[in-house]
Amino acid sequence: MLFQVLNSTAAPLPQVPAESTFETLAGAAAGRPVTGERIKAKLSSAEATM
Repeated sequence: MLFQVLNSTAAPLPQVPAESTFETLAGAAAGRPVTGERIKAKLSSAEATM
C-alpha cells in the first residue's frame, strides 16, 4: 500500500528551493568555465552572506 501511495502521489523536489536563482548566482547558467578560483570566490561570497 505504501508503495502505491508513494508511486502515485510523490514528486521529486529540487535540492535547492530556488534552483534557477542558484544557477544564475553560481554562474552555471552563464556558460562560464568553472575554475577553482571562481569556486573559492563564490564560496567566500556565500560565507560572507551567511
